[in-house]
Amino acid sequence: MQLLITIPLKIKNRVSGTRYDLLPVHMNNAIPSSNSELWLRFLVKGGKSIPLSRDDADRVQQYMRQHGFEALSEDGQTAFTLAGERLVECDTSVCSDRLPDLYDDLFETASETDGAFAASQMAH
Repeated sequence: MQLLITIPLKIKNRVSGTRYDLLPVHMNNAIPSSNSELWLRFLVKGGKSIPLSRDDADRVQQYMRQHGFEALSEDGQTAFTLAGERLVECDTSVCSDRLPDLYDDLFETASETDGAFAASQMAH
């Protein structure tokens, strides 16, 4: 997991009062909320969660939009995403797995085209 080094977002667990300094988690290839199948794989079933006040939830949403990512972490080990008024554990690696699914056909087509172009150049 790669964290974006910037000014951390300070939030507080609404129930325990524990404070967190969260940083955005770099996500390579996908925005999980844009695809329901990916979103379900992104959320960790039975994972950790942090209840938030409405104000903190709004600040989390704004912070995520500002940085263009859908995951935050304090320690670089456990990532969280916003679900309502709580942060829930998420698995950012599912976003890295998405690139081959989306672009295999494009790369195959490009390789075939490049090969045909190279062959045509050799014939001249």
